[in-house]
Amino acid sequence: MANTNKKDEPAGLSGLAASVIRGTAAGIAAAVLSALTLSAAAMAAADPDSLIGWMAMAALMFGALISGIVSVRCDPGRSIGTGIVSGGAYVLILWLISLFFRGSAEHPPTPLMLAVWYALTLVCAVLGALMGRGRGRRIGEGKHSPTALARRQLRRK
Repeated sequence: MANTNKKDEPAGLSGLAASVIRGTAAGIAAAVLSALTLSAAAMAAADPDSLIGWMAMAALMFGALISGIVSVRCDPGRSIGTGIVSGGAYVLILWLISLFFRGSAEHPPTPLMLAVWYALTLVCAVLGALMGRGRGRRIGEGKHSPTALARRQLRRK
């Protein structure tokens, strides 16, 4: 017989920190997979060097979008706040990783361009949070909502 008593089970990760960790991990995984796919597509082009930078930014923004969606799905109560925090963690991790590779580039991007790219990545994470929230019913809608129950009780009187 299955254990239905929730007090006997260990508490798992929950709340804002857990949703940010899950969202950031999913976003990084999505960014890596899409970067590999887009890099393979760029290598088939005549001039892959001109495409790699733009495709890398597209992969990072796609990862931020996935990060926002997954973080909101893990903690639906805090939709936009979760997306902002998850996007901030995602951008912070990417910035730390980019510090290691900054010296190897022939033409490193200017600080203004990096700031614009990171801001766009953060915006993508917030958009992902809004997309992940869905169009679900509001509290006042539906036949089992508190307002519908109150209306039925008033009609009975």
